[in-house]
Amino acid sequence: MTDDKPDLHAAYGLKSVDDSRRLYADWAGDYDTSFATREDYQLHTHTARAFVGAGGQGPVLDVGAECD
Repeated sequence: MTDDKPDLHAAYGLKSVDDSRRLYADWAGDYDTSFATREDYQLHTHTARAFVGAGGQGPVLDVGAECD
């Protein structure tokens, strides 16, 4: 990890649910300004545009979301 911040290498190396929770809790505060900006992450924008283009109706499943 760079500067002791989470990154994709760390994310792909996770071994447990608790590890995932810790990493993403640490990452959440600056994800948009660190990883997403640096990597020019745009999938969420393309997904939203496709949803609106398809009528914007119906349920949405965020497969990256954690549910308790």
